[in-house]
Amino acid sequence: MNVQDVSLQAPHFICEAGEKFCSENRKWQSAPSAAMTEKGRIFCVFSGDNVSADETVDNYTICGCSDDGGKSFRPVFYAYHDHEVRMSETLLFMSPKGVLYHFWTQSYRYFDGRGGIWCCRCEDPDAEKPVFGEPVRICDGFMADNPTVLKSGRWLFPASVWTHIKSEFRPFPEYEKACIWASDDEGESLHFVGGVHTPVPDFTENTVFEKENGTLVMLFRTKRHAGGINVSESADGGSTWSEAKPFVLDGPASRFMVSRFPSGALVMITHYHFDGRNNLTALLSDDDGRTFPHSLLLDERSDVSYPSGNITKDGRAIVAYDRERTGAREVMLASFTEEDIRNGAFGEGSYTKKIVAVGGEKGFI
Repeated sequence: MNVQDVSLQAPHFICEAGEKFCSENRKWQSAPSAAMTEKGRIFCVFSGDNVSADETVDNYTICGCSDDGGKSFRPVFYAYHDHEVRMSETLLFMSPKGVLYHFWTQSYRYFDGRGGIWCCRCEDPDAEKPVFGEPVRICDGFMADNPTVLKSGRWLFPASVWTHIKSEFRPFPEYEKACIWASDDEGESLHFVGGVHTPVPDFTENTVFEKENGTLVMLFRTKRHAGGINVSESADGGSTWSEAKPFVLDGPASRFMVSRFPSGALVMITHYHFDGRNNLTALLSDDDGRTFPHSLLLDERSDVSYPSGNITKDGRAIVAYDRERTGAREVMLASFTEEDIRNGAFGEGSYTKKIVAVGGEKGFI
C-alpha cells in the first residue's frame, strides 16, 4: 500500500470526548455545519484540534445535538484518524426524506492531490440516541458545500481537487477543477459529470443550484483580486460549463452557502459590504441570483466565516459559522426565515450569534 492510501481507511467514532478531545483543551475550532429535524432537534458538526491551532492531521470532528432550541448541546460522536490523515470539510445534510447525512473529506497530510469524500448517515435523527451508520468513501475530491437536489430527484455533489497547492502524489489530474458528481440513488453511488477550470485557482469550495429553467449555476471561491466568487453555467446537466467569470456578488475569498426556501427564493449567505471576513449576511434573490435586493445581517464582527446549514420543509434556515478559530474559538448558530430577510430583521423564533461551542472552556461539546 502506498503511504498516502492510509486516507482510504475509515476514521474511528467514539461517543465520549475524554481528555484527548475535550473542549477545555481545544486550541482550534473551524468550519461548522448545522441541520434541524422536523421535530426541532438541532445537530451541529465542526472540526477541532487539541494539539495544534491550525489545519493539521491532528484535526478531528465533533458532532452534537440540542433538544432545547440550541441552548445546550450534548455529544453525538467524535471522529478521528489514527494515521497522518487530515479530516476536514465536515458537513450535515438533511435529505428530503428526513435522513441526516454527515459528509467529510480525508486527505493524506494536508493535501495529497486526491482527497476523498466520505459519508455516514443517520436514518432516525430524532431517536433518543441518534446512531450514524458505517462510513463509506463515495468519491475523490474536496466538498465544502452540501449536495443539491434537482427537480428530477438527482443529487449533485460539488467535489473538487485543488490546483493552487502542489502535491508530490497528484494521482487524478482529470479532477483538478471545480467538479460535479451526480447520484441517482440518494448518494448510494456517484458518477463524475463534469467541471470547469478556475481562472485564478484557490480553495475551490464550489456549490451549485438549479435555475427555474433547468440551467445549472456553479459558484466557487477564488482569489480576492479575481472577485472572490466566480460563476459558470451549464445547460446540459453539468457535462459542459461556460467560461468562469466574476459573480454579481464579490467575496473575501471565503466559503459561502447557497440554498432555496420552499417558495423558490434563492438565499446566499456570504460576506456583504465587507472588509475582510466580517458582515456575514443572508441575501435573498427572486430572479435566480441575478439580483439580491433583500438582506439580513447575521454577524457584523470580524473573523466570522464558513456558513453551512439547511432549510427545513417549513422554511426555517439553520446555519452554523465560526468566529476567531484560534482566538475566541467559537462555533455560532443562526436561525431565520425568508420573511426575516425580506424585513431585514429577526422575527419571532429567529436568532443569531448563539454559541454552540467555545474552545478552551469547559461545559461544551
